[in-house]
Formats: sequence, structure tokens, C-alpha cells
Amino acid sequence: MNRGRRGWLRRFHARGGAHIRLLCFPHAGGTANSFFELSSKTPPWVEVVAVQYPGRHDRSAEALVPSVTALAEQVCAELSAQTDAPPLVLLGHSMGSLVAYEVAHRLADRSAGPLGLVASAAVAPDARFRDTRALDDADLLADLGALGGFDELLLRDPEFVAMVLPIIRNDLWASETYRVPDRPPLRCPVQALYGADDAFVLPDRVAGWSRFTDADFSSHAFDGGHFFLDANRAEVLPVLLDFVGRVGRRGLNAETRPARD
Repeated sequence: MNRGRRGWLRRFHARGGAHIRLLCFPHAGGTANSFFELSSKTPPWVEVVAVQYPGRHDRSAEALVPSVTALAEQVCAELSAQTDAPPLVLLGHSMGSLVAYEVAHRLADRSAGPLGLVASAAVAPDARFRDTRALDDADLLADLGALGGFDELLLRDPEFVAMVLPIIRNDLWASETYRVPDRPPLRCPVQALYGADDAFVLPDRVAGWSRFTDADFSSHAFDGGHFFLDANRAEVLPVLLDFVGRVGRRGLNAETRPARD
């Protein structure tokens, strides 16, 4: 597995002795490369692997997938072939948190499940989103500019917009049409991270993640907006690694997991 390989997973820095794999899911319109810097800053005991959705970068010739559940199924299919991988902690950013949540359930149904789930800049899975199909391109670009994740000059570049906007619309539609199945909560701990200045992800909607786990739940606010994870990495990384370390120790020391009621 490497950056040049077509497929679902990207590993940027080899971590041969890693005890935990942090599997990362990008935001709407995002790519695996958005986690390159995070990978470069993690210690040797953590291996960062990022999901590359179809329809972008080296997978640009592949059809976009407008469904959270379909994305989760295909990620799990690739994970199932990696029998020697370290235990997983899942990290999703924005839309990626929904995909990570679905992957977490599928893994728990098929095996021991992930050690933990980190939801970054994401409202709870049962939140309802507005229908962005009603927005014309200018309004949607204005919203993207307000989020702060894209360079303003790029958002005024017609070639960039023509390339990226269909991908973003596809991914937003996947989020907007997602519905949580009727099933038990996750058994692993969940941590929610969000930006204090994020106008789209408000604290009460973040707190809703607590309903989706019967294990520990915690939340942390950081300076910044929707893309605080990139802008404020120096403060986020210690909190993230503390969670990964805690759930890792708990999972690696447990001989068995409690049975589901």
C-alpha cells in the first residue's frame, strides 16, 4: 500500500512497529492527501492511513459514489483483505465522520470492531442537512469560502471550480441523503472534536454523538472554524493522540469484549 497505488487506502509514512492504525476519512470534496501533514507529525506507534474516495486525484477516472453506506461497504471490503494490520481507530472529518461511523458498525458486525471513533467537525449522524441542490454555484462557492477550507483564489478559478464543484456536490448529497439505520450504539469510545468558530457545526449538535456509543464519550472545542484540524494542529494533535493511546491501551489489554445485549 502506497501513495501511487490505485485503491481505497493511502499510507504516507511507513510505521513498521506501529501498535495502532489511525484510519482517516476526508471531508466532502476532500482527498486522502489532506491527512499527509497529520501523518508526518504522529509518533512511531501510530500509523496514519487515509481513505481515497473514487473520482479524485489518482482515482479521477472512477465514478463518484453518492452514498455514505456504499462508501463504507467498499472501504470495509478492502480492509477485510488486510489480516495483519494493527487495530484501528477511525477518524472522520465532516462528511468523513459519517463514513467512519458506518465503517465502525460494519467492522463490529464482522469482527472485534474499531478501538475508537473520532468525529471531527461533524454533527451527530441523525442530524438533518439542508438540500444543497437548491443552491446555485455562486451560493455554494460562497458557503465553501465561509468554511475556510479552500483558497479564495482557487474558488475564483473557473478551471478549479469546474473540476471540484461536481465532486463537492456529490459528497454533500451523500451526507444529505444519509439516514441512520435502527441498530444498537457502538461499543467503542467516541470523541468529538470541533472548531469553536464553526458556524455549521454547533456544540449541541456535536453533543448528539453521545447517543451513538454505549462506551465513553468526550468532546473538545478548539480555536478555529470548520477546518480547525489543519489550522490548529499543534493543539489538536496532543488531544487526539491521548484518545488514541487510551483506547489503544484499553483494547490491546482486553482479552475479550463484553457481549452486546
